[in-house]
Amino acid sequence: MAFTVVLRGYDRAQVDGLLARADEALAGDSEFQRAAARDALRDTRPAVTFRGYDRQEVDGAIAQRRHLLDGGSVAAMPFTIVLRGYFRTEVDDLMARAAAALESDDPAERAAARDALSNPEFGYSLRGYDEHQVDRAIEQLRNQLSDQ
Repeated sequence: MAFTVVLRGYDRAQVDGLLARADEALAGDSEFQRAAARDALRDTRPAVTFRGYDRQEVDGAIAQRRHLLDGGSVAAMPFTIVLRGYFRTEVDDLMARAAAALESDDPAERAAARDALSNPEFGYSLRGYDEHQVDRAIEQLRNQLSDQ
């Protein structure tokens, strides 16, 4: 996880542990483990330290993990809209293509979507999607398409 280190950010060790637990639950098959990780994400608020992870980035990552643990799709993941971010329609189009590829039985369609996710070039706009969240979602989608 590559979060920006800032003054007055979330405690790095707490965040790493919390997200590692959620990622482990997402990778596993245990519903008990998923429920425990979901509860931990909901109930835990990392401590603010002098030098820690950017709070907005971490809050976005926690929201993404909660969405996935609740059974949501990576392709339907909600992204935070920031002052300057990725152009929303470009991201939405790529996510829709990836979602269709995940549902498809056609290996060529999955390979084409995986290739499109390998090096996407989004424009920037005012009131666009948070680029860190989008980049993490793209990485997860690429991994899902590679596993199939």
